[in-house]
Amino acid sequence: MASKTPEAPPVKIGLHQAVAAARGLLDDLYAPGSIDNVLLEEVEERSDEWLITFGFDTRRVIHESLPGLIMSMPKREEMTRVFKRFIVDSASGKVRAMKIHPNAISA
Repeated sequence: MASKTPEAPPVKIGLHQAVAAARGLLDDLYAPGSIDNVLLEEVEERSDEWLITFGFDTRRVIHESLPGLIMSMPKREEMTRVFKRFIVDSASGKVRAMKIHPNAISA
């Protein structure tokens, strides 16, 4: 009777590789200087993916509508904290998605 060779489990990327993939996409998508204070906020490993959340500060222009004007006028800029969740495939190391985190924006 021939013995079966056990099938090797699929190779998965580690935490550091998943974080690097997510951070690489974040850096590619946002212009230099448009985000500040990037911090790794959350990490969760699932059976076939990593969930990586980064938080960062970005400037948001507050507009004020004036009576009689069709367009609003920029009033001021303020810093806003934004949270983005990246889904990284644990087999390929590719980022599958970038989503708004449930706690997406805090002023």
